[in-house]
Amino acid sequence: MSDGKFFHIRCCGHILNLIVQDGLKVIRDGIRCVRESVKYVEGSEGRKIQFRECVEQGGMKCSKGLWLDVPTRWNSTFMMLDRAIYYREAFVNLSRIDKYYKDCPTPLDWEKMIVLANLLRPFDAITKLFSGTKYPTINLFFENVCQIHFQLRQLSTSYDGVLQTMGNAMMSKFEKYWEDYNAVLAFGVILDPRCKLDFVQYLYGKLGGDYTSKWKDIGDQLNMFFEEYKISSSLSSMSSGGSSTSSTRTSSSWSMDNFTSDFDTFNVNMNTLGKSELQIYLEDPREPRMLEKDVVEYLNDLDVLNYWKEHQYRYPQLSRMAKDILGIPITSVASESSFSLGGRVLNKWRSSMLSDTLEAVVTTRNWLYGYEFEEDEEDAESRGEEVELMP
Repeated sequence: MSDGKFFHIRCCGHILNLIVQDGLKVIRDGIRCVRESVKYVEGSEGRKIQFRECVEQGGMKCSKGLWLDVPTRWNSTFMMLDRAIYYREAFVNLSRIDKYYKDCPTPLDWEKMIVLANLLRPFDAITKLFSGTKYPTINLFFENVCQIHFQLRQLSTSYDGVLQTMGNAMMSKFEKYWEDYNAVLAFGVILDPRCKLDFVQYLYGKLGGDYTSKWKDIGDQLNMFFEEYKISSSLSSMSSGGSSTSSTRTSSSWSMDNFTSDFDTFNVNMNTLGKSELQIYLEDPREPRMLEKDVVEYLNDLDVLNYWKEHQYRYPQLSRMAKDILGIPITSVASESSFSLGGRVLNKWRSSMLSDTLEAVVTTRNWLYGYEFEEDEEDAESRGEEVELMP
């Protein structure tokens, strides 16, 4: 359809990773100090005890452990910064009493790390949201990408030269992939009855500038796309009409239920004569949006796919288009993670497994698909996911 114009969708998870990685390169010296600080504390049992004493002197709780990041995974870098900032005073106290501790970040570095952590926090939440597997994700794209765009524009105008450089680097990568905001991804939020086209207009208005009038282009493209679905639907009904007619003639049974089964659709069409299904849908009142901060509650507030299933008789052609669009995954991260089983299989008790044995174990696990794997704390610790302050 549309000569394949809306066929290609980039993985949003990978693009978010590229955007963040470009920003982290600019501020890598400050991140290196935090990383080396965590390594130093975890280098010996005596340093752990000494650091814990510094934590208690600062009036902090030791419920959160330090986190050592994997440099190629920006979300682990965010977790490391988030935990290190919490123990900021403890690191400062440690630098005063331990003459061998040389990598404590300066006050200016700490301030930059706080800004960076606050910037990465929505990126982390959005990445987890995009990677969901139990709800549609395409209707979540537009709002969150607009939020990222807005924050990057603010960072690009920062008074701090380093932060401004970081913002410009991230904005450059953002514009490379998302400057025009793929139209079919905008269709997803329009087909969410809590948002519709008004929401696209509202978000573009918050961005301002040339984006203020772009919502009209999105609406025009959606109308064009819907007209193609109407043509496709009519051709499909014509091709199936002959077979249904012949089967009716040969059938000896007849019932009033079948004879009046299309009354609901007929009634709707008579009341909205001259308007398309898309126009009727956009003019109908929006479903209420929950204002709570809990994203899970918001997603569970309305099952978008079930909404279109319930309204398929009111919008027969539009519901068909909605089913196809809402079924598009906006990231391949969730599917790729299904093949990332190495950490679960090759743990500290199986570190000497032969490659053939490892492959057989991973393959065998496919037989248990759907079984919820609950790993214990020792498995997580063996992969270096979280480093505790005390054993």
